[in-house]
Amino acid sequence: MMPRWGVGAIALAVIVADRVSKLAVAHAMGVGQSVTVIPGVLWLTYILNSGAAFGLFQHGTPVFIGVGLGLLAMVAVYLWRHPVLKRATGTGLGLLAGGTVGNLWDRILSGRVIDFIHFRFFPFFFNLADSAIVVGIGLWLIAQWCQDRKEGSRARDGK
Repeated sequence: MMPRWGVGAIALAVIVADRVSKLAVAHAMGVGQSVTVIPGVLWLTYILNSGAAFGLFQHGTPVFIGVGLGLLAMVAVYLWRHPVLKRATGTGLGLLAGGTVGNLWDRILSGRVIDFIHFRFFPFFFNLADSAIVVGIGLWLIAQWCQDRKEGSRARDGK
């Protein structure tokens, strides 16, 4: 089980990691510059993205800010209603909140985010915040699905 403060700690860790990684890329690289990490597989490529995760829906900054704020409000309401969470649920919500804040920070200050992770077999560029959001939503959905199955099983068994 995880208390609400655990969700906040995960979110804070994601925010710090995201900020540090983006600042390091912006400081060490020029926009458009690419550095090979694993030949043929992984590059760090510094791009500025005014779109959504993975470069989708370019120039929608006001919409993305609204969606981000809405996601944070939904996480806050969920946490208010559930003071103690299953570990997977809490971890997922912490990753989602931290990633959302990380990208909101960039969008509010500059209207775009720094993306830099580039797998050659994957057509999009992304950052740590994007990764945290995707993994966080996935964990939360899996946790909810498992909980629903468990509750459905109990109902069928008459418990």
